[in-house]
Amino acid sequence: MKISIALCTYNGSKYLPDQLKSYLDQSRLPDELVVCDDRSSDDTLQILENFKQQVTFPVHIYINEVNLGSTKNFEKAITLCTGDIIIFSDQDDVWLPAKIEKFEKIFHDHPNVGFVSSDLVNVDQNLSDLGTTMFSLLGLSDKLKQAFHSNKGFDILIRKNFFTGASSAFRKSLLEKVVPISKQWVHDGWISIIISVYSGIYIIDEPLTLYRQHASNQIGSQHLAATNGSALFQRIVQSLTIPRHKYLDEVKGLIYLRDHLATVYDETSVLVSTQSLNDKIEHFSVRASLPSSYLSRLPVILSELRARRYQKYSINGVGSAARDIFAILK
Repeated sequence: MKISIALCTYNGSKYLPDQLKSYLDQSRLPDELVVCDDRSSDDTLQILENFKQQVTFPVHIYINEVNLGSTKNFEKAITLCTGDIIIFSDQDDVWLPAKIEKFEKIFHDHPNVGFVSSDLVNVDQNLSDLGTTMFSLLGLSDKLKQAFHSNKGFDILIRKNFFTGASSAFRKSLLEKVVPISKQWVHDGWISIIISVYSGIYIIDEPLTLYRQHASNQIGSQHLAATNGSALFQRIVQSLTIPRHKYLDEVKGLIYLRDHLATVYDETSVLVSTQSLNDKIEHFSVRASLPSSYLSRLPVILSELRARRYQKYSINGVGSAARDIFAILK
């Protein structure tokens, strides 16, 4: 197998050297590194050029003409990769030495698997262990892990994404299924749910990445682990103030997913029915149009509960219904 790393960078000079060094420390080196830089203004490009001169495998560096943002930058990077397996990489993490080797073995031993993800250790900016892993914070239970391995990934992911791009990889042969990526989605959530329709998903139940948490994280785990009183109060206040466009954006993203699946639909390879997708679109359409009056919205929410759509399609289930009852909708 030829293995590509798809690395996206943007003003990453502070932590990028640690990530690049961790590639060199791998027990199985990559066959190429593809970097898409989103117009960095710091020393990121110089660090990459210096690294390119030091390694034996090809390093291809592309500079975007305009800033694309994370999702579209990763979309560009994966389309430029030439490997059989594409492993995503953030610029600020550190890979443990056996990561590539273990990913390759899973893809080799399980030809029906199209997407692989491992756990991550949450660390601070100095790489000190914060005492949690991403799977534990997300509540990925043994029962759910088994369901993923039994080709039930779509039904799980239509409710909640459990996978982080920084710890995931997929087969290049499925690229035409996953592009273009919707702007309403993060690349990891989009790619994992698309591949779950056509192929198996495998979970490596051990951390293979040090997931660095720092002030500049675009997406991280810190919000999941807030435990002090002040942080908890702030989260409660934020959760009760809901801009309607959040629900509308969810609907747009789901409709894009449905339309995208229709263009690449192949009944001989699709593992699931899209009925659950239509139900979720309807559920979030209802939530987007909830009345401003607390009393008027209560019958609507109770109807969604009786239909079990909160339980199936909202991240916090009945808790999401309770939030909608008391929410300040803007």
